[in-house]
Amino acid sequence: MKRLFIIVGLIIIMISAFTFFLFSPAKLTPENPSGKKIYYTMVQNNHMKMGNNRYFYNLDSYNKKGSKKDLSFSASKKLREGAYLELYTTNFRGVTYWQEIQYEDLPAAVKGIFSNHAK
Repeated sequence: MKRLFIIVGLIIIMISAFTFFLFSPAKLTPENPSGKKIYYTMVQNNHMKMGNNRYFYNLDSYNKKGSKKDLSFSASKKLREGAYLELYTTNFRGVTYWQEIQYEDLPAAVKGIFSNHAK
């Protein structure tokens, strides 16, 4: 009986820790970069589809080291062609937040990738 209580207690502790790790308040707040991976992309409206009054984008994105990842996200408006975006992502939810940034705010490795597109 004592062994059963110990096992049940350990299971509860493991589930609580796992839940806190995955669903901490910082990770659940979309615009909070804490606990999220940040990628950068450039809007190309030829990679956009529209449906249900939303614009869906599937764009090549890059982390601060320049590693490429294909990311998909949606927006309630058509984004400006050639705009640079900072994307916040999580493993399970994908892109949770995006914001337009200036070329000067891009990391050096990403600037090198987008240098021929700079305005």
